[in-house]
Amino acid sequence: MQSDPYAANRLMAARAMRKLRPDDKQDYDYIAPLSLRARTIDALVARWAKEKPAALDRHGPRLLIDEKGRVDKQAVRRMRAKRDDRPMYLAE
Repeated sequence: MQSDPYAANRLMAARAMRKLRPDDKQDYDYIAPLSLRARTIDALVARWAKEKPAALDRHGPRLLIDEKGRVDKQAVRRMRAKRDDRPMYLAE
């Protein structure tokens, strides 16, 4: 998420993250420099990894979270491998 080249995608991911974890007060700035975004995401992932799985009430392949509350890293890698990251320019 933090390295996505499109700010709009990072915004949507941040909104989904807030919806999934509404009590988490860590602010993620989707337009911040990559180094700051990476530190924020790393801190969130580390904190979530320490929590008991019961803290997550939603999981499944659509969320890329397994029943133990962990990110399904294999699914993320598969999706990224299929992604087309060519630059896209829209005339407005």
